[in-house]
Amino acid sequence: MVRNKEEYTVVLITGGGTGIGAAAARKLSKTHKVVICGRRLDRLEKIVNEMDCFAIQADVGVEHEVNRLINQINEKYGRLDALVLNAGINYEGKVTETSLENWENVIRINLTSGFFSYKSCLTTLTKKRWFHRNDIVGGRT
Repeated sequence: MVRNKEEYTVVLITGGGTGIGAAAARKLSKTHKVVICGRRLDRLEKIVNEMDCFAIQADVGVEHEVNRLINQINEKYGRLDALVLNAGINYEGKVTETSLENWENVIRINLTSGFFSYKSCLTTLTKKRWFHRNDIVGGRT
C-alpha cells in the first residue's frame, strides 16, 4: 500500500547540510517529510536541490535560533514527529594546544545544542504521547 506523503512523519535533522546528516536526509526524504538545519546556507541549498526536503538556516548552539527553528517547523507542518541530533564539530589537534574558546564551542554545538533542541520541541513531540529521537555519536562528541 502506497501512503500519501502527508501521512508520513516530520523529521528534523540537525547538521543536515553535510556528512551523516545529509546522508540521513537523502534516505529519509524518500519516505518522510524531512527538515534539515545547519549554519551554512550554501550547504543546505545544495541538499535541497538534490531531494525533496525543507531547509532552515540555524545555529543549534544558540537557544533563540533553535526556538525559531522549531516554530518555523510547526508553522509549516503543524507538528514534529522525530528529531535526529546530528550537529557536531571537531577541532583537529592536541588537547594541550586546544584553546578554551574552541573547547567551549565544541561543548556548545555537540552537547548544549541537544539540550536546546529537546527543550524547544519536547512539547510538540509529546503531544502524540510518543516520539523518536536519535543521537548521532562517534567521532563528533
